[in-house]
Amino acid sequence: MRRPAPLKPGQPDPLSDQFAAEYEAGDSFGRIAARYGLDHQRVARTLRRRPGFVQRDISEACRLPHRETMDRIAARARRELELLRPAPTFTPSAAAAGISTAIRRMRDRVRSVGPLCVDSPTVAAVHSAGLTLDDIAELFAVSPAEAARAIAAHAGR
Repeated sequence: MRRPAPLKPGQPDPLSDQFAAEYEAGDSFGRIAARYGLDHQRVARTLRRRPGFVQRDISEACRLPHRETMDRIAARARRELELLRPAPTFTPSAAAAGISTAIRRMRDRVRSVGPLCVDSPTVAAVHSAGLTLDDIAELFAVSPAEAARAIAAHAGR
C-alpha cells in the first residue's frame, strides 16, 4: 500500500471519511495510523477537525471488541492459575502452633525487656486470639481482674 501524500496547510484530508469509519468501528488512532503508514497525530488531527467528532474516553475504549478478547484471555489464564495453585490448608493445629510460638517469643521478649504497655482493646484482642488471663498478666503487666474487666468491656465489639 502506498503512503498518502503529505497535506498542505489548510487542505482537508481525503482519508477523513475512512478514518472516521474505522474509528467508529472501534480502532484507535494508532491502529488506523499503522494501517495507512501514517503518524497517529495526523489521524487524530484529521478526526478532531470533523464536525461532531467525539473522542472516546478510556472507559469507552475498555469496552471495545478487541478488549473483550483480552478479557477472555485474562479470565482463562486466571482459571488455569487457580487450578495450579494448591488449595489453602488451614488446620486448627497449625493455628494453635502459630499462637503458641508467638506467645513463647513474647515471653522471651518480656524476660529481656520488660512487660509491654497496652490498652484495654488490645487486651481483649489478645484474649480472643487465645491468650489466657495468666498469659496476659505475665506479658502485659495487667492484673487478671483488670484484664477480665477489659475483656468484658469489649466483649460485644
